[in-house]
Amino acid sequence: MKRVICASAMVAGLAACEATGGDTTGGWPTATADQASCGADAYPATLVGSAYQAETFAAHGGPMRVLSPGDVMTMDHNPQRMNVMLDEGGALVDLRCG
Repeated sequence: MKRVICASAMVAGLAACEATGGDTTGGWPTATADQASCGADAYPATLVGSAYQAETFAAHGGPMRVLSPGDVMTMDHNPQRMNVMLDEGGALVDLRCG
């Protein structure tokens, strides 16, 4: 009986981890916030897919963080902070405020 209960709990736990079907970009959820509040809209869309280079964002005057999949990040929302989202290979996936 204990095995049945444990197996049921494991299946339920895995089901809770299933994707909800929302749009994703490189494993990151799609941005929904205004991209002008942090200056992300000032960078050309052609940067997406290119390798991250810190020099590209050297002129950015506000707070910024660079995030790769699996990185630990705070969940505080700062509309003036630009988040540079990378994929596993270090290519730029998205720029977003928050």
